[in-house]
Amino acid sequence: MDNRNNEYIKTELITKLLKHFLPEDKSSRLSSDMVKLFTELIFVFVHQAFTRTIQQASSEGTIQVDIQHLEKILMQLLLDF
Repeated sequence: MDNRNNEYIKTELITKLLKHFLPEDKSSRLSSDMVKLFTELIFVFVHQAFTRTIQQASSEGTIQVDIQHLEKILMQLLLDF
Protein backbone atom coordinates (compact mmCIF):
# COMPACT_ATOMS: atom_id res chain seq x y z
CA MET A 1 0.00 0.00 0.00
CA ASP A 2 1.38 3.39 -0.90
CA ASN A 3 1.22 6.55 1.16
CA ARG A 4 -0.41 8.80 -1.44
CA ASN A 5 -3.29 9.51 0.92
CA ASN A 6 -1.11 10.78 3.77
CA GLU A 7 -0.82 14.21 2.26
CA TYR A 8 -4.61 14.53 2.11
CA ILE A 9 -5.94 12.47 5.01
CA LYS A 10 -3.82 12.32 8.13
CA THR A 11 -3.52 9.00 9.92
CA GLU A 12 -3.68 10.90 13.21
CA LEU A 13 -7.19 12.04 12.34
CA ILE A 14 -8.27 8.48 11.49
CA THR A 15 -6.74 7.22 14.74
CA LYS A 16 -8.73 9.77 16.75
CA LEU A 17 -11.94 8.90 14.92
CA LEU A 18 -11.45 5.18 15.44
CA LYS A 19 -10.68 5.66 19.13
CA HIS A 20 -13.80 7.75 19.49
CA PHE A 21 -16.13 5.25 17.85
CA LEU A 22 -14.64 1.94 18.97
CA PRO A 23 -15.85 0.46 22.25
CA GLU A 24 -13.54 1.03 25.18
CA ASP A 25 -13.31 -2.60 26.22
CA LYS A 26 -10.10 -4.57 26.03
CA SER A 27 -11.26 -6.63 23.06
CA SER A 28 -10.76 -3.76 20.61
CA ARG A 29 -7.24 -2.65 19.81
CA LEU A 30 -5.95 -0.22 17.25
CA SER A 31 -3.05 -1.47 15.22
CA SER A 32 -1.07 0.69 12.83
CA ASP A 33 -2.08 -1.60 9.95
CA MET A 34 -5.75 -1.10 10.77
CA VAL A 35 -5.33 2.67 10.81
CA LYS A 36 -3.50 2.55 7.46
CA LEU A 37 -6.27 0.45 5.93
CA PHE A 38 -9.01 2.75 7.19
CA THR A 39 -7.08 5.75 5.91
CA GLU A 40 -6.81 4.12 2.48
CA LEU A 41 -10.53 3.25 2.55
CA ILE A 42 -11.49 6.83 3.39
CA PHE A 43 -9.19 8.12 0.65
CA VAL A 44 -10.72 5.79 -1.96
CA PHE A 45 -14.25 6.70 -0.85
CA VAL A 46 -13.62 10.46 -1.12
CA HIS A 47 -11.79 10.03 -4.44
CA GLN A 48 -14.70 8.02 -5.84
CA ALA A 49 -17.19 10.62 -4.60
CA PHE A 50 -15.28 13.41 -6.39
CA THR A 51 -14.83 11.39 -9.57
CA ARG A 52 -18.46 10.27 -9.82
CA THR A 53 -19.76 13.75 -9.01
CA ILE A 54 -17.64 15.28 -11.77
CA GLN A 55 -18.80 12.58 -14.20
CA GLN A 56 -22.42 13.26 -13.28
CA ALA A 57 -22.02 16.97 -13.93
CA SER A 58 -20.27 16.24 -17.21
CA SER A 59 -23.04 13.89 -18.33
CA GLU A 60 -25.52 16.71 -17.74
CA GLY A 61 -23.45 18.99 -19.98
CA THR A 62 -22.06 21.32 -17.34
CA ILE A 63 -18.57 21.98 -16.05
CA GLN A 64 -19.81 23.39 -12.75
CA VAL A 65 -20.27 20.76 -10.04
CA ASP A 66 -23.11 21.37 -7.60
CA ILE A 67 -24.46 19.60 -4.52
CA GLN A 68 -27.26 18.13 -6.65
CA HIS A 69 -24.68 16.17 -8.64
CA LEU A 70 -23.33 14.67 -5.42
CA GLU A 71 -26.84 13.82 -4.27
CA LYS A 72 -27.51 11.97 -7.52
CA ILE A 73 -24.48 9.67 -7.15
CA LEU A 74 -24.52 9.27 -3.37
CA MET A 75 -26.89 6.31 -3.10
CA GLN A 76 -24.95 4.15 -5.56
CA LEU A 77 -21.65 5.20 -3.98
CA LEU A 78 -22.83 4.10 -0.56
CA LEU A 79 -24.09 0.80 -1.98
CA ASP A 80 -20.73 0.19 -3.64
CA PHE A 81 -18.94 0.62 -0.34
